[in-house]
Amino acid sequence: MMDNKQAQIIRSAQRLFLKHGYLKVSMSDIAEELEISRPTLYKSFANKEAVLDGLLTLHVEECRAEVQLRLPKARTFPKKLQTIFDIWVIEPFAMAIGNENGRDLMLNGSTYYPLVFERTYQLIQDELQSVIEGEVDSKSLIPVRDLSQLLSLSVKGLKASAQTEEDLRRLVKGLIVMTTAVIEKRG
Repeated sequence: MMDNKQAQIIRSAQRLFLKHGYLKVSMSDIAEELEISRPTLYKSFANKEAVLDGLLTLHVEECRAEVQLRLPKARTFPKKLQTIFDIWVIEPFAMAIGNENGRDLMLNGSTYYPLVFERTYQLIQDELQSVIEGEVDSKSLIPVRDLSQLLSLSVKGLKASAQTEEDLRRLVKGLIVMTTAVIEKRG
């Protein structure tokens, strides 16, 4: 869990990333925005990648809290999957899609800093796996780990190809229908 100072730095950096683009924002820009010295900023974050890592860490904390809040209310397997996809994929996409710089970071962030973004996709995969494990048996057509990995990888492609939130919702719904059909086929 990060402290308030780090969260404030991250939120300011996020505003700058959305306004100017991740690649154009420097640590000096972040320090100036916060009206703090660069040495003070560097005490909290070693570099811009660490700020981005902090942004994704904060995002993960928020998503996990939302999952804990909303998943128990989802009673069916498709609704559980929809909840995971809403929290981890659709809602962040909806926030970023209307902003050119937000879309760039969402779609190209894994190119800039692959390890930071891969960690997030691994967490999505873990969330999906925990939901799927409760729904399949040993006769499943696809092992749980493979299915959750396929879904996580599919999300990357869906986000890249969707032009609007409506497109993404439609594509995710199709993914949920296919996944449910695969599981129910053997269930």
